[in-house]
Amino acid sequence: MPYFGTERCIVSFSNKIVLISLFFGVSFLIGQDGGTVLGHITDAETGASLANVQVFIKSISAGDITSEKGQFKITDVKQGNYKIKASMMGYQTESMKIMVVNGLESKISLKLKPIILKAEKSYVTATKMSTTIDNVGGSVYMIHESELRQSDSRNVQDILVRVPGVFSQDKFHNEHNIITFRGVGLHTYVTRGILILVDGISINEAMGRSVFEGINLENAEKVEILKGPVSALYGPNGITGVINIVTKKAPEALEGSLSYTGGAYNSNRYSAHAGGTLGKVGIYTNVLLYSSDGYLDRNTFDTKKINTRFSTEHEQLGSLDATFDYAESVIDYSGSLTRTQYENSETVSSSKYTGSDMQLTRLGIRNSKDFGKGYNLTSNLYYRSRVDAGHYMDIRYGENVLSLIGGEVQLHSRVLQDRVRLVTGISHDQETGLSKSYNRDADGIVTDLTGDGTSIYRITGTYAQADISILANLTTTIGARYDNVAYDWEDNFEPDSTNTSDGTSIGALSPKFGVAYNPLERLTIFGNWGRGFNPPEMDNLFSSDPESNPNLKPEYLTNYEVGVRGSIGYRVNYQVAVFKMDYVDQIVHDEETEFYENIGDTEHKGLETSINTMLLKNMMVYLNYSYLNATFTDHPDYEGNRLVKTPEHQIGTGIRLTLFDDLVVNLDYKWMDEYFMDNDEINVYGGHSMVNAKLLYNYKRYHVSLSINNVLDDHYASSASARYAIINYRTREYAWIESFYPGWPRNFSMSFGINF
Repeated sequence: MPYFGTERCIVSFSNKIVLISLFFGVSFLIGQDGGTVLGHITDAETGASLANVQVFIKSISAGDITSEKGQFKITDVKQGNYKIKASMMGYQTESMKIMVVNGLESKISLKLKPIILKAEKSYVTATKMSTTIDNVGGSVYMIHESELRQSDSRNVQDILVRVPGVFSQDKFHNEHNIITFRGVGLHTYVTRGILILVDGISINEAMGRSVFEGINLENAEKVEILKGPVSALYGPNGITGVINIVTKKAPEALEGSLSYTGGAYNSNRYSAHAGGTLGKVGIYTNVLLYSSDGYLDRNTFDTKKINTRFSTEHEQLGSLDATFDYAESVIDYSGSLTRTQYENSETVSSSKYTGSDMQLTRLGIRNSKDFGKGYNLTSNLYYRSRVDAGHYMDIRYGENVLSLIGGEVQLHSRVLQDRVRLVTGISHDQETGLSKSYNRDADGIVTDLTGDGTSIYRITGTYAQADISILANLTTTIGARYDNVAYDWEDNFEPDSTNTSDGTSIGALSPKFGVAYNPLERLTIFGNWGRGFNPPEMDNLFSSDPESNPNLKPEYLTNYEVGVRGSIGYRVNYQVAVFKMDYVDQIVHDEETEFYENIGDTEHKGLETSINTMLLKNMMVYLNYSYLNATFTDHPDYEGNRLVKTPEHQIGTGIRLTLFDDLVVNLDYKWMDEYFMDNDEINVYGGHSMVNAKLLYNYKRYHVSLSINNVLDDHYASSASARYAIINYRTREYAWIESFYPGWPRNFSMSFGINF
């Protein structure tokens, strides 16, 4: 029998929800008699008055919207000390403390700094050294809190719509995203090769897999995206880039929100958050419940998440942060459709029993302490576990327990009057996996044990990187990291004569060189060269099958990139980058031999452009375009062929329009070129376009939104692939098998919420 049992292995979430419900049951009493707060909001760059700015005192749920003259008025504010915030699309949120006296007027003025127009002054923390964008020698994209709020982004795929050169798949339309940068990593069934950070701590599994299910973007303050290898700082998991999600810190006063979203196919989303400061400890908590029946039959999804952050400042110990994330999900995988089924818009696939249950737990502790003059010591300690049962095939069943414990120590130094910034560090992760596999009969009943193994994966890295700014307008980045990866596999299933227990180790150096030159205040010319490596996953090397594959080599990637970014006046922000990546010894799974193998080398060349402009003070327009030519350069069968799922052209554009009383209209359009579904260039997906619209309205502490997805009701596939596989074992007959996962037709959703 399976050691989890064949029943659902997810524990009840009800006790947690009861506790959270009690937490949100606190009532807020607001006095009616008091003073008045008057104010004027202006643009920090031009001095012009700003209309439609939302001004809010959250602790008492009171606020106003500025008039055409930039003026606001909040009456009946009980005497006391408060924190007032002002926010508007395209501007940084500003706040200040005020004192209100009964019967008197408190007058204030605030200046809001443009975000889009002065993006080069935004600080990036994903580089492990907080620095401004104009000092980064690579492609950088920033999505701030106001943009997240105005676009009402719900998952990682939503926030990447404004970033060029991103290929995303959402086979099950349930926040189960697969993301790739620049055509790398498409031979896997999960996101791999992109480092995902939350507050600077990696949430990737040790062997690179990124699990987005535990992320709740309602807790995000900003999102940073860096393209190209970041292996010189983070090791192999960042071979194509990094996404860093910076979460909100707890507010000074207790505040919270509740929201509900209902939509097509019985989709329901409940969300709640609360935060505040008790003494010196800040607490911020999010709870999310989401379920959907899906468009296809047997495509249900049910997930529950809780995210909590504790933070405090200590005179001797410095800053302390602790995070806790928990997610559980139950998913039915409908399986893919054939081309005929897809073209006929059918909704029933051949799969009957595929599905999985998962529990995900993450814990992290971060300490940062300044000492001496220009020195900082930062340390991270983290634990992650994933328990899942099920898997994708009707004829097989699997159970896995994966647990990771790791840590990192970083020393930051600033010398020569901050002209040289140096970070050095060491990290170690150990990931232990327990896996079992079983057969399934025609009725889906789990039968014979077919595999049983224990794996231990260790990775240790040491690194150093320096940002050198001897000249005021020139920053040079030099860095390198050495990683040692060790594998231990214990086969608990096969007898001694065919036992595959084995082990091996791999070591690699990842260097980097970058430059950022600022000849003008609003112009940055950048370039970089970097090398990263991607070690094989444990099941690529070892398994319970009669043979293992311990001689499989790592994948290596070398990146070359040059680009320019800046602002034109105060209304246009742009970035253009040209890149070339050489990918050596790419690993793929051979359908005929059932082995993973190094199939050869590939070359990825491309252009990525993005532009954001404020056409009017209340209208933002964005446009991005990417060109990608990804081909095999050394392969006996595929040389000169394009890689699977690498569309040559992609275009994204959209408008954000803020109308009276903080009514926001979002209109987004994305077009994707055709791509090959296989590396033989035989089966083709024709590409598609997509229009999504969203209306958001905020009035004081209430908000409502209406989303219309796939406005033009285009028939498209969120994922399409093909493989040449055996269809008759008796005659050894092979044929092309095409797989399509259709996207949802036109659908609607409505959201309601309240802030406390």
